[in-house]
Amino acid sequence: MPGSEANRSLYAVGTAFLAAPRFAAQAVLLSYEEVLESLQIGAPLAPSVLADLAEALARAHRLDASDGRIATDLALVELNQADLVPAERPRLLNAAIRDLETGLVQAPANAFAWARLAGARLAYEGSASAKMLAALRMSYVTGLYADKIMPFRAALSLGQWDRLDPPLRDLAKRELVYLWERRGSFEQNQLPLMRTLCSTGRVGLLADTLIEAHRDLGEFDRLYPIYLSPQGCAAKFG
Repeated sequence: MPGSEANRSLYAVGTAFLAAPRFAAQAVLLSYEEVLESLQIGAPLAPSVLADLAEALARAHRLDASDGRIATDLALVELNQADLVPAERPRLLNAAIRDLETGLVQAPANAFAWARLAGARLAYEGSASAKMLAALRMSYVTGLYADKIMPFRAALSLGQWDRLDPPLRDLAKRELVYLWERRGSFEQNQLPLMRTLCSTGRVGLLADTLIEAHRDLGEFDRLYPIYLSPQGCAAKFG
């Protein structure tokens, strides 16, 4: 029917129009895919590379302001830049907070971005504000077992333990047990966690949490004198 054909044509034109910004944004980022992947796995990047990537992401987000992932990726660049440029640190942290909040409005189910927002707020504000704790809670809610962000998130929780309410502590304890029992590389799993426990003074919390969860303490008892006792913490991580 002629009317149906016309409707299909209008639909096709409308769809293409709506998709155009996304295609344009992705075209801008096409040559930065490998660099962005390196950034996301924590590989160190030169300041000039970070600056180029930030410019490309900002341009892409102007083309497609509806893509929350672009905004949160830009925030990740800004957080890395903040660590490299002390004089610009407050400005870059503030920019990262703004871009993380923008991206999370558009794509709220991003446990990584929520954790980074919590970390950025803590670094910028200097203390665990209500907004920082809300972002930390959302990270747990949207991805309790998001493996790659868990060590960073555990460090946030352990460092601000006295500010966590009971429900948030319960989430953090579940993460703590998971990280302690996660098997694989000792250097990538237990060792970073023990470093965090020592630096935050929460070694006893791990033992208490394992007991509460009815876990065997054999591994804890074996590693305690070497890594987690006051002498072990000082020798291994001091």
